[in-house]
Amino acid sequence: MKKLLLAVLVLIGLQTQAQISPCDSINYTITSSANNNVLQLDGAITGICPVTFPCIVSDWSWSVCDDALCYSDTGQTVYFQQFMTTDTIKVCLTTYMTINTRTYT
Repeated sequence: MKKLLLAVLVLIGLQTQAQISPCDSINYTITSSANNNVLQLDGAITGICPVTFPCIVSDWSWSVCDDALCYSDTGQTVYFQQFMTTDTIKVCLTTYMTINTRTYT
């Protein structure tokens, strides 16, 4: 009886709810002229969000860093002019979206 009760408790404890896992992606474009380099970043949400559930992306938050400084901006498409084409940079994107009255980051 104890083994049966333990097995039932383990099975109940192992149940998980379905998780929503939309994907975000980044497209980038670098334009270069004699004295000006522009890094353009475009965010996109794919996966289940546009297909199955209505979702609203309420905020796009970008952070772009080189070895010395970080810059930030908001919006689905952003532009940074602080970098050289030879720089190594780190790009971070945080999106806040609402699906069925729940907010996800």
